[in-house]
Amino acid sequence: MRAAVLICGALLGGLVQMQLGAGSLEMIVAGCAGWVLGQAVAGVVWHRLRFDPMERAAGHGGVVALVCAGIAVVVAISLLLTGGISLTGAFLLLGWVAYALSMSILTVMNRVSLPLLTMVSAVTLQALVSALGHSADAHVSFGPMMVLPAVAAIVVIVLQTVRAVRSEQTLARPDLSDVRGLTVPVTQAILLAGALVIALSVVPDSHGTAFVTTSVLAVALTDPGIVALRGRLWWFAHRSTSLLWSRWFAWGLACLAVVVVAAIAAGLVVLIVMGTGADREQLSSTVVGAVLFSVFATLSSVLTAFGAQVKGLVPAALAVLVMLVIGSTDGLPAVLISIGAAAAALGLLIHLFSDARVFA
Repeated sequence: MRAAVLICGALLGGLVQMQLGAGSLEMIVAGCAGWVLGQAVAGVVWHRLRFDPMERAAGHGGVVALVCAGIAVVVAISLLLTGGISLTGAFLLLGWVAYALSMSILTVMNRVSLPLLTMVSAVTLQALVSALGHSADAHVSFGPMMVLPAVAAIVVIVLQTVRAVRSEQTLARPDLSDVRGLTVPVTQAILLAGALVIALSVVPDSHGTAFVTTSVLAVALTDPGIVALRGRLWWFAHRSTSLLWSRWFAWGLACLAVVVVAAIAAGLVVLIVMGTGADREQLSSTVVGAVLFSVFATLSSVLTAFGAQVKGLVPAALAVLVMLVIGSTDGLPAVLISIGAAAAALGLLIHLFSDARVFA
């Protein structure tokens, strides 16, 4: 359900971008801002759950969300006044950040049923409005009215979040421990967002949609994938008395997960490029970039989810390095560096799974 909510958010953002005519740079700014600030809120709530009940942890996240919302407003106004983005870009930035902040709290609180229904309804209505506005028989220009379903969905989700946070009557005052809770998630989001931006500057413009779609789906499927991985590891660890067999099972499952992610990313890029009729030149480079980004993002998320938060930053940093190498170097050196970086990131995960307590 959390993956479906994230995918619906990406679809809704794409529809709004298309209908408002916003540039790709403005969408990237909005997406990266929502990603980083949303991770800050989620990191604080997850951290506070170690010490406080759910409602009070959500209260801490609500306070941090207000601070992040203020930062987003200041950034949007500054970019608007300096000509960095248009009014449409500022609208996208604020809307995406509001959605990301709200869903970061609701996801941790496991209240995603109503937001999912809201987002599915919004995507359906937005698609119908888009079809109506671009039909040959349409003689009326709806203008900004075309994005009312998206605006209504964001407002509903924000109100749901406010209601959930206000269920705790005690004022939650942030402290220094909250800073420790958000440091790693924010750093991870900045690194992965940076790697994505670098990759988009390297791939052909006609392949940008395929690359972004694949990246979003990879991130969306990571969370349920981690749940499934943890479940299988727990199942085997409680049915085998051999530590060696448990380790081999964990290592094999980790390697299989990476292979599956790479295969899905490669296949999805090819399907989208062919389906949209984009230029097939440099398709192999786009496929390689999407596969590497998806693998590094997955490894980083899995390491973080299994408690190795600092180690989880290594694949994210390697993603930035590899994207820079791919953009500046061709041929065998780029291939060797990419393979070496992926092997190092996978080695960290295998080393983590050598301890039976991780999956038992």
